[in-house]
Amino acid sequence: MSAQALNSTARVVAGDLFGVDPYLVRVFMRDDAGFLALGINLPLPIVAVAGRTTGSLMDRARAQRTLLGEKFTELTGAVVSRVDVRITGVVNAHPKESP
Repeated sequence: MSAQALNSTARVVAGDLFGVDPYLVRVFMRDDAGFLALGINLPLPIVAVAGRTTGSLMDRARAQRTLLGEKFTELTGAVVSRVDVRITGVVNAHPKESP
């Protein structure tokens, strides 16, 4: 899988998990002793699901790191050693599309 494909996949996964448009997500990848370390920079929505905040922005970012790595590995086969999340601002929540 190309670096561009990995980057795009990470952007979409992060955007979906954090509830922001993928174009607002910046991904940095680096080798970490044969594994992949992801750096994710993105704004977070202030309001969580159902219109209620659920913990601080930092708590929400920390809670999604493991899931992001697992989902990325599931989709790409690339084993993620760590996920670092940097909050770059706040935005309105990205509305989920109805099926």
